[in-house]
Amino acid sequence: MLIIQSINNDLSPNLQKYKDSLYNILYCKKDLICESLKNDTIWGYKIADNKKIRYMKCNIKEQQFKKGNLNDIKQIKISFKKSKKQRIPANIIGYYELKMPQNILVFKIRDKTNQGSNTKGSQIKTGSICNNDGMKKSKIIEYIEQFDKTYISKNKSALCLELEKILNDNDLKDKKYRYLYGPEETIEYELNKKN
Repeated sequence: MLIIQSINNDLSPNLQKYKDSLYNILYCKKDLICESLKNDTIWGYKIADNKKIRYMKCNIKEQQFKKGNLNDIKQIKISFKKSKKQRIPANIIGYYELKMPQNILVFKIRDKTNQGSNTKGSQIKTGSICNNDGMKKSKIIEYIEQFDKTYISKNKSALCLELEKILNDNDLKDKKYRYLYGPEETIEYELNKKN
């Protein structure tokens, strides 16, 4: 609905700012290399669908979305590979993963701080869910303190929210490193696989 409203020039300044910050909206020139079109023309969007990405093209006349054609999807993937090289993952990153079969979004932390060249494959983690039994409250505080020595919360789930905000703020400011990835990026960057 946000995309359709945007195409119809029916967004408030706040919604426009929110739309501009969304990772999964695809633009004709930027993501499909359509030189003849304006840079801000929206093609459609991409969305995490289980462990794959689904690409949906906007049909402006009918104001609905349909599955993108293979040629467009191929161009989007080529464009993504070029943009992927711009910033590298920080040692501590957060990312969202769709947990199946429950179909819920979980916030995970991956820490590569202590992984040297001698680290064995079995020691490399794909990340840990922030607010589950396996991650101790003291570990979340340790992560927060690597960025900011102060933290407000005492509750474990609130600490996860604080860490999520810190990673997001760093991701928006830093031009060299990435700190927080959305569910589509998790699939595209293969963050949920051992590497």
